This record gives sequence, C-alpha cells and structure tokens, in this order.
Amino acid sequence: MGKSATADIALQRFNLFDGILHKRGTFVDKQFPPHLHHEWSLSLIETGCEWLTTENREVSLHAGSLVLIPPDVIHANRGNPGSYWQYGSLYINPQAMEFIARRHGIDSATLRRVGCHIAYDPALVQWFKGIADGTVSGALQESAVQTLCAAVLKNAVSSGGVRETAAQADSIYADCMHYLQTRFREKHTLEHLSLMYAQNKYAFLRRFRAVTGLTPQDYIMALRVEASKKRLMENDSLTEVALESGFYDQSHFTHVFGKYVGITPGAYKARCNILQDKANVPG
Repeated sequence: MGKSATADIALQRFNLFDGILHKRGTFVDKQFPPHLHHEWSLSLIETGCEWLTTENREVSLHAGSLVLIPPDVIHANRGNPGSYWQYGSLYINPQAMEFIARRHGIDSATLRRVGCHIAYDPALVQWFKGIADGTVSGALQESAVQTLCAAVLKNAVSSGGVRETAAQADSIYADCMHYLQTRFREKHTLEHLSLMYAQNKYAFLRRFRAVTGLTPQDYIMALRVEASKKRLMENDSLTEVALESGFYDQSHFTHVFGKYVGITPGAYKARCNILQDKANVPG
C-alpha cells in the first residue's frame, strides 16, 4: 500500500555548547542527494528504515540505530519506497566535540580519524531520547550530551571505526575541497578548477568524483545549502539568504533547498532560532 510523498521537520536549539541543534525529520518517499554538514551529526532512527550511503557503502538502518557522522563527510539518505521513516539528529560543532573527546581521553589525532559509525545500544538510545525530548534539562543536559558523545566516540574507536578518507590521502583534491569551502559563493567552472590544479579537465572530474562522490558543481551546491541553513537562523530575508549563499535568485534557492533538505527555506526559517529554554517546540 503506497503513501504520498511527505516531509516534515521540527527544529530545536539547546542553549549549550554554542547552540546544539536537534532536528526531527519525518519522511515518506524522500531521497536526499549526497550532502554534508559542517558539524558532527549523531542521529537516532526512531521509526521505519533508512538507507545511508557514505564512504562507498550503503547500509540499512532500523529503529534503534544510532549513527555518528563526522563533519564534512558526504552522505545520502533515503527510505524504502512508499514507507514512512522518522529520525532525530543532534548537530554538535567540531570545537565542542573536540572538547568532549579531550575530557574523556580521546586525543585530537584519533578524533580526526573517526569515521561514520553505527551503534546499537539501548542505554545510549535512552540517553539520546532524554536529551532530545527535554526529559534531561539544565546542567544535567550538558553532562548527558558529554556522556552520550563520549560513549559513541569510544565505541567507534574500540570497534576500529577510524579511517583515512580518499580526500585526506589525495592532497590535490583535499586542497581543492578546502578552496571551494571558502569560495563556494563564487562561480567555478570545471575548466577553471582543472587549470588551477594543472589537470586535464576530464581526469580532474573523474578523480574529484572518485574522492567525494560528487561533481565539483554538486559539491558547491551542497556547500551553498549548508551555508544557507545557518543564515536562515538569522533575521535575513529569504532573498538575502539566497544571494549571500551563492544562489542566483530566490526561485533557484527554493528549488535546490527543497531537494536537499525536504522542506522550503521559508518553512525551515519558521522553525529556526529557537532556544529550548525560551520556547516550546513541537517534536
């Protein structure tokens, strides 16, 4: 029995660690293209099944799965056709995660090598739910976030979940990715980028795609969407956000944002900039 495509997102900001964001997404027939986040994401599959593609593998995640994804790791998500799935995600900035790791005996070099990791631990799931639902609040909430993140990181390290990504192993393309992260608002052609790195443009395209899973233009688009989400948490108009994030008009912005995020920029903005201790947010 099929269901019509639906997508809904609720956002909650916690007043700790420079504003941890909690997102709860509910989707039917939604496929997210390859994208990235500049923060660490720790997600709990709450209902249904999600397929996660990252680091050259696709895995099936069922209810009760906790998924850790490091910053700037490209990944894609989808549900089963016609099926409903729901997940919650905590987004934690890299400086906060490094602080947590260091306090719990994980050095910076090890942290940088932690890859995508899946944990199946009912106790950790309960920690996550207590944080996300506000059952744990105040000073206890910060302690709970530290305990949860440290436990998942240690689980990843102890299970051998460390990696050297293709980008880290290939200095040219790591440099190009860093360049685009700082210049994503500008227009870049394949010819321009391949000349910068003294590569044949077709060889450059093949290698960039092998390293990232994306073409340079798709990578730029993912960076623009990620930047726009930050700007939507401020008081700028949608037109200002579109132009400042590198989109050529609001219509283009709305189309691309919906493809990557699942809802319109206006709907996303309406759910943003909310601190848990100042407002109640439906979840």
